[in-house]
Amino acid sequence: MKQLISALFLVLCGVFCTQNMYADDIPSKGKWGPQDIKSIFPAPPTASIDGNNLTITFTSPLTNLTVQVKDITGTVVYEECISATSPQAYTIPLNVENGEYTLNLIHRYGYLTGSFVIE
Repeated sequence: MKQLISALFLVLCGVFCTQNMYADDIPSKGKWGPQDIKSIFPAPPTASIDGNNLTITFTSPLTNLTVQVKDITGTVVYEECISATSPQAYTIPLNVENGEYTLNLIHRYGYLTGSFVIE
């Protein structure tokens, strides 16, 4: 019985822990929220790339976040304003060629920038 419970526990952990296991995190830098005021601001969103799928993960509700993807020449290849009413992941299928891209997350709380490669 102990072995059955242990096996079931491991299977459940494996199912929930592998959701974004194969995606590459996109490191970002920038400014989010005022640095000189001690207030509560929503946590900044994070991004990951898995093949041609860009995933923006929200840990807190956030409205009117502009997601912009530029190619190596600076041409905007994708732009959309998205919102999240609760913690969630928003997946964007990018129909672009292989290459290096820049991700810009723009909001009234600040901006975040990161780069990634699609192979």
